[in-house]
Order: sequence, then C-alpha cells, then structure tokens
Amino acid sequence: MRRNRFALVSIALLCFFVQEIKAQSTNELINRLELEEDPNELEVMYITLMNRYLDNDLDSAYIFAQGFVEFADELRDTTLMVGAHYNMGRYYGYKGETVKAIDEFKIAQVLADATFGTSNSELTLQGRIVGMIGYVYYTNDQFDTALDYYKLARTYFEPLGAQRPLAITISTIGSIYYQKEDLESAKNYYKQSLKVKEELKDSLLMTSDIKNIAMIYQEWGQLDSARIFLERALEIDEKVGSRRKLIGTYRDLARMNIDLGIGDTALNYAKNAALLAEEYKSYRDLERAYEVLYEAHDFLGNKGEALASYIKFHDYRDSVINEESRATLIEVQEKYEAEKREKEIALLASKTELQRTRIILISLLLGGGLLFAILFALRAQHVRKKEVELKEKDRLLADSQKRLAEEELENEKLRFEQVQKELTDYALHIVEKNDFLEQLKEQIYGIRFGSDRDEMRRELTRMEMKILQNVSINEQRMELQSKVDQVCSGFFDNLKNQFPDLTEKDKRLAALIRLKLSAKEIAGILNIEPKSVEQSRYRLRKKLELDPKEDLLEVLLAL
Repeated sequence: MRRNRFALVSIALLCFFVQEIKAQSTNELINRLELEEDPNELEVMYITLMNRYLDNDLDSAYIFAQGFVEFADELRDTTLMVGAHYNMGRYYGYKGETVKAIDEFKIAQVLADATFGTSNSELTLQGRIVGMIGYVYYTNDQFDTALDYYKLARTYFEPLGAQRPLAITISTIGSIYYQKEDLESAKNYYKQSLKVKEELKDSLLMTSDIKNIAMIYQEWGQLDSARIFLERALEIDEKVGSRRKLIGTYRDLARMNIDLGIGDTALNYAKNAALLAEEYKSYRDLERAYEVLYEAHDFLGNKGEALASYIKFHDYRDSVINEESRATLIEVQEKYEAEKREKEIALLASKTELQRTRIILISLLLGGGLLFAILFALRAQHVRKKEVELKEKDRLLADSQKRLAEEELENEKLRFEQVQKELTDYALHIVEKNDFLEQLKEQIYGIRFGSDRDEMRRELTRMEMKILQNVSINEQRMELQSKVDQVCSGFFDNLKNQFPDLTEKDKRLAALIRLKLSAKEIAGILNIEPKSVEQSRYRLRKKLELDPKEDLLEVLLAL
C-alpha cells in the first residue's frame, strides 16, 4: 500500500522548496559566499548551496545550513532566522533525525508567529513551515499528527490562493488517508488536488494524483475506471516526454489490461515499455518491462515469445555486469592455479640446490648478524652520549631564551602601560579642550553683547592666552601616534603578514583597541564620533574573519 509513498514525498519536496538557482557553478557560488556582504544575496546563496548538496552530500549540506543559521543570528534578523531554522529543519528531515527536524521547524514557527505580518509571502512561508512539520511526522508513520499539521497548513494557503503549495498539501492529505486505508477519503482529496493542478496546468504534478486515483479504483476492483485514469496519465506523460514515467505507465496499463482480459492491448503496452526501456538502457527498467511482456505473452498463450521474454527478464535481473564479473573471477582463478603449479615445479627442481647452499647461507647470516649486533651496540652508545649532550645544551639555551623573553615581555608591558596612560590622558585632554571651547563660546557671546571697548580688549587677551595653551594638541597627537607605532611595530608586522588586506586605518584602530582604550577614548584620539568607532570595529571583525563568539580584544592581544 505504500509503493507510491516516496514518489509522492519527492514531488512534494520539489515543489515546496524550489528556489531561484543562478546560472553559476557550485565553486563560483562558494567563492562569492566568502566575499558577498548583501544579506539578501547571502540568503539566496546559502539556500542554493544547501539544496545542491541535500541529495548527494549531507555533510556539505549541513555546513551551509549551519552557516546560514550563524549568519542570521549574527545579524539578529528575525526574518533571516526563520528561513535559516526552516532550512536546518529540512536538512535534519533529509537525514532522518526526526526530533531535531521538528525542533528546528518549531523554532522557525515560533519566530514567524511572533514577528510576521499578513503579507502573502510571510503567510505562505508560515504554511510551509507547518506543512514540513506534518511531513516529518508523515515519513515517520505518525499519520494522525501529520494530518493535523497538513490541515492547518491548508488554512494558510487556501485564503491566499497559493495554488501550488495548496495542491501539494491536499494531495499529501490524500496520501495520509491512503496509508490509513481510508480509500474513499483519499480519493476525494486526490480529486480536489487534481482540480487545483488542472487550474495550474502543471502536467508533472497532475500525473501523480491521476495514478493514485487509478490505484484506488484498482484496489476496489473497478478496473475500467482505473484504466481510464491510467490512459489519461499516459496522455500527459507522452506530452511531457519523460521516458522513465512512460515506461512505468505502459507497464501499469499492460497489467491493467491483463486483469481486464484484453490481451492484445496489454501486449502492445508491454512492447512499448520494453522498447523504451531498451532506449533508456536501465537494467532495472529492462527487467520490469520484460517481466510484464512475458506476462502478456503468457496470457495470450504465445509460449515461444513468452519464453524469450522470460529469458531476457531473467538475464537482466541477474545483470550482464554480474555475469562478466563472474567470468573475470573464473579467469583470474584459473590463471592463479596455473602459476601456482609452475612455481611448485620450479621449487621442486631447485630444492636440491637450495639444500646445498642453505648451510653456507646460515653461516654467513649468523656471522653477519653477530657483527651487526656489535656495531649496533657501539652506535647506540655513541648516540645516547650525543643525545645527553644535546639535551643539556638545549636546556641551557632554553633557559637563556626564557630569561630574555621574560625581560622583553616586562619591558614591552611597561612601554604598553606607558602609552596606554598617555593615550588615556590625551583622551581626557580632548574632553577638557571641548569644555574650554564651550567656555570660549560663552565669553565671546558676553563680549558681543555686554562689554565696553577696554573690557573687550582685556577679555580678548585672556582668551588668546587660553588658546595658546590648547594649540599644542595636534603636536601631542602626532607624538602619541609615533609612540604607538614604536610600541606596536611587531604587532603591525603580524597583522600585515596574516591580514594583508587591512588598511593603515584598520591597523591603527586595532592598535588602540589592543591598548584597552574605550570607544569614547579612541574617538577622542582619532577625532571622530564614538558611533564611527563602533562601525569601524564591526568592519574590522569581518576582515579578521572572527566568529560571533570570539572576543576581538583577546584575538588582538594574542597576535
């Protein structure tokens, strides 16, 4: 009763998850993925790459599904997170990990329910999420639970007029009733689905429902009705031109006509199936086609033709490949036996000669072995002595290097702390400068509107002195920058070697972060807004290719 189940599920998956695939190779997409910054483009590429690997390389599919989740979490974009968990659920569904698949789909469902609006695209995605939960339960034979979710999915698609997902949902409900052996309900849902697909004019989808209806009539014994639906499926398959589908439909019609007692028609369909199978060159299709051809000839009493078809059916079942493999195995075995006999003759012929030389060889081997043992012992003693000497030298060298490293580290730490203090002082000085400018502004305002000429002259003189006290700030900035460059020269070299694409601005920002300065202090030193510092930190993280969980300061301190 479940023979069409996996075909139905495959069609459902194909229609539920078809994405816009760009005309690019997988390698080109992977290379673009490393450089792309547009979230919308990245979403399409992650989904495209995952879809390409789902059928043949689940490990690679997981890499892109997990990358999509991490990317969405990093951006904290709820819409992207819905899509990411939805596709991760698809991965686990393909892998057969039911619990994990349902967990991922339900995360997507909760996020969608909390944030989505009433647009058609958002409601359609919510329906697909619910439908995929039903699909996971369906493939694990939990039919009642699956039925509840698919009926809920239908309530999303029907008001929107989303015909394609609606048709697939209704058809799948029919398949669930078929598995529950409620054939009347299954037939009604298949007919509802077929009506929607006829409106879509989607021949590929229509044939599955038509054949399922025919299968139900056949189980009821209503063979004429079943034949009518199969002939309708044949018309569609011939228009579409799918040889593999045509072979199956011809084969089904041949058996149907045998059951109806129409032998000549059955034979014609069986011959068509065999002819197409010969063109398609699939051993499995050839085996099944010649099996039904044998049944048709046997039904008509064509004993000679039936025997010929049965022989071909038997040959294809065993497969030519297996026959050739067995022949090759026999040939290799015979060759091995012949070589073995020749070696035995040669060994017998040389046995006498071997006996004569055995004593001489044994003597030579014993003498050589003794000599080798003596030389080996002397060599081992010499090597051990050298190893002891080298270990002592290495220990002394390591101690010396350790002391030098500790001294250099301490000096570096002192220089680092000094520069950090100076930069902090400088940042505070910037704040004081801003306060000074505010005071200056207020004094200018007072002079303009409330002072006589002599008082104005005295106030301007005092203002000039204050300005002279603060003009040295640019010189201090240059001096401090020079000190930063000196202290962080090794750090800059490491950055350049590991990340050659970093700009001078990026390296200067990295040095100030490494000195444990706050965003406000860095903004004062660089004469920019604190918000600009945060944006620059985000770009720097991307260029350093850091994971969301990695701390930028710790990474920079480690360089």
